[in-house]
Amino acid sequence: MYFISRICVLSALLACLSFSEGCTPRKGRPSYISLAGCSLDTVAGMVGALDQVPADSLTAGLRAWRGLCGVCLQDKSYADTLGPQSLIDSVVDYYEQVKSPYLATAYFYKARSLYYRNEYDASMPFYFKAERLAEKLDDYAMLARINMDIGEFNIYQQYYEKARERYKKALFYYDLIEETHDNVYAFIGLGDTYVGAKEFNPEHAIGYYSEAMNLAKGDSALLELIIFQIGYVFYAQGELDSAKHYFLQSENIYKYTNSIPSQSLFLSFIYNKKNSLDSSLYYADIALETTENIYVRRACYDIKASIAEQVGDNEEADRCRRQILDCSDSIAKIERSQHEAYVYESEYHAGQARVRTRNRWIAAVATGAALVLVFLLLAGMHWRRKKLQYEKNEKEGRQTESERNSLIAEQFETVGRRISARMGDLQRQGLDYETSLRNAYNHILCLDNYPDFCRVVNRQFNNMATKLHVQYPQLDERDMKLCILHLLQTRNKDIAMLLYISINSVGNTKTRLAKKVGAGSATVLTRLLYDIFAGRCLN
Repeated sequence: MYFISRICVLSALLACLSFSEGCTPRKGRPSYISLAGCSLDTVAGMVGALDQVPADSLTAGLRAWRGLCGVCLQDKSYADTLGPQSLIDSVVDYYEQVKSPYLATAYFYKARSLYYRNEYDASMPFYFKAERLAEKLDDYAMLARINMDIGEFNIYQQYYEKARERYKKALFYYDLIEETHDNVYAFIGLGDTYVGAKEFNPEHAIGYYSEAMNLAKGDSALLELIIFQIGYVFYAQGELDSAKHYFLQSENIYKYTNSIPSQSLFLSFIYNKKNSLDSSLYYADIALETTENIYVRRACYDIKASIAEQVGDNEEADRCRRQILDCSDSIAKIERSQHEAYVYESEYHAGQARVRTRNRWIAAVATGAALVLVFLLLAGMHWRRKKLQYEKNEKEGRQTESERNSLIAEQFETVGRRISARMGDLQRQGLDYETSLRNAYNHILCLDNYPDFCRVVNRQFNNMATKLHVQYPQLDERDMKLCILHLLQTRNKDIAMLLYISINSVGNTKTRLAKKVGAGSATVLTRLLYDIFAGRCLN
């Protein structure tokens, strides 16, 4: 009962508004459309009064208002009644708050209302919003209508390639929903793109118009439109007689359907070129009386000014020229709006391209991160297997290579500690550092007597001198001593004192030694000498 009472109240308010504002139905249209057209602003103001109505009732009411607004916008003459606080703005605001699935439709009608006001720059963002939402919802009917509108706008901008792409998309979506009636307008639009483009192609245009004519059989209004377009093709080719024939044929259908004649301007052009000034002036006046298109009106005033100059009516010519200036100012505003809309469209598509590029980079980085994680996982599994193998070998009592190298290093470190201890004793006895160094190495290794040095090295280091001679016979006495001193981790400064060379020569000697034994660095040289010590490098 609560819902019914609210509906009754709303109906009564609408009825009062219709009488108070003097709304009379237009010829051939139901009265509720006139009501919507005359009092949309007032009806939209009731949104705030409906805050107390249950949510379901409010949603149903807004859905009905959306339908009224959609019907209203089918007639461009109602577009001027849609103000900033209009019904469609209230619907858009509400649907944005509740995240309604009808938001795409609301955006579409908002864009169309701005489009009919020639506010192209303001309409394009809403078209793109509607397109994004419709793509998410797979609303093919809405996508087709959006592409049709944007295609028409691109034709106005003279971007015929873009318009052609939009019309082909519209045809694709119409095929998905198996809509044949609206396909006619898409085929007409495709024909228009070949008529207005620089690469004027009448064959393609006539082909698409023929497709539209096959689909429009029985619909006199559509047939008239197609016949008019065919007439324009002949007009663009300069075949004025054929163009005149088709324009006059479309004029008869216009009269039959009680529609607004659009071909009067072209008939006026044709008669003007044929010097039939009275007929040209007649059709120019008809066009001015029956159309609000600013481009058409400027062309008509241009024709009338030319005819007035020819007949010597300077006053009429001046009046027409003033009208031409007014029309030019309005056209300049429209073209500025079109340019701003084109800039927005270009920036929008560039932004979409950046988003796609960013998404590709994100996908690439995510893929790379996944590959790295997989690699780390495999490396961890490999390390785990090696650790288990190491533990198994340890349990079986087998030593790894690193452990054997550690034992070898400890053996050399033991001798090094003995040498350091000997040096400490000698320094405490008052000897200087160099003398203590030489005495300690000679005492432990017999460094100044090479044969004794080799015998001591063999005895203390598992026949190391013999193994070096066998493995690398090209090593001289200094190289042999340098190998042992390197294993004992003797500093370069001390090596220079012991071998009676400069510190720089120590580095050069080590470099030559590494090349002789095939080692690339000191670490590799140490590992190679350890292998010789353990007998692993002997042939």
